[in-house]
Amino acid sequence: ELIRNILIFGIGTFGSKLIQFLLIPLYSIYLSTTDYSVSDTLTSTISLITPLMTIGITDGVLRFTIGQVSHRKSILKFSMLVCICGTATLCAFVPFFNNMTEMFGSYGYLIPILYFTSSIKTMLSQYCKAIEKNITYALDGIISSLTLTTGSLLLIGHFQMGVMGYILANIISRTVSIMYFVVLCKVPSTLYHAKIDRELTKELVAYSLPLMPNNLSWWIIQMSDRYMLIFFCGAALNGLYSMAYKIPSIFNLIVSIFISAFGITAMKECDSK
Repeated sequence: ELIRNILIFGIGTFGSKLIQFLLIPLYSIYLSTTDYSVSDTLTSTISLITPLMTIGITDGVLRFTIGQVSHRKSILKFSMLVCICGTATLCAFVPFFNNMTEMFGSYGYLIPILYFTSSIKTMLSQYCKAIEKNITYALDGIISSLTLTTGSLLLIGHFQMGVMGYILANIISRTVSIMYFVVLCKVPSTLYHAKIDRELTKELVAYSLPLMPNNLSWWIIQMSDRYMLIFFCGAALNGLYSMAYKIPSIFNLIVSIFISAFGITAMKECDSK
């Protein structure tokens, strides 16, 4: 089972990451170093905000849903509410984001939308794995990447919309993934008459909260240097650094594929007799 999951996740992950890697020449041609710095900083900020605003719930969804059919409705509804509440909270900080022009340019107001699509997609992808639709999960990697490629070619290459094109391509790609998961994972029927189990959600939050420092630590290791570069050296140099960082990040794929497959197998074995 572990080997089968590694192969399934490998197909989806390698396909999606390869397409994203091939987009680098497009970005380098049509985006200036400053534009790419703004785009990458927005993406990095979302990767920081998401585990904090969701209180790490996306990791808990997999743990408490896998093998537990009776928990699905309550966990899914509670997770959706957490993502929506996080989006509403971020909307209050839009004036603050708009003032940080060195980091976000004039696009700070789009952070709540980026967060919403990112958090919902992440949560639904974890839910998809939890209900053991691994092939569906893997195919999403390819579909979302093809959508991102098409959107980038049109919005950045053809219409030359720059940073806005980059942001819209990502939003469209994530929205397509959300719709894909909603249909194939039968989210509407699962949420129908769903009630939140207070005791279950307490266990879920207790499990998820300690994972927040873990996610924050990984973000500090992988992303925090970009903010330091912007502060000391400016957005243009950070754009060059962010572009170059794409190349060695490919080598993380093998480990990430194994971790995804191993996590599911380990959780199922942990709960088995």
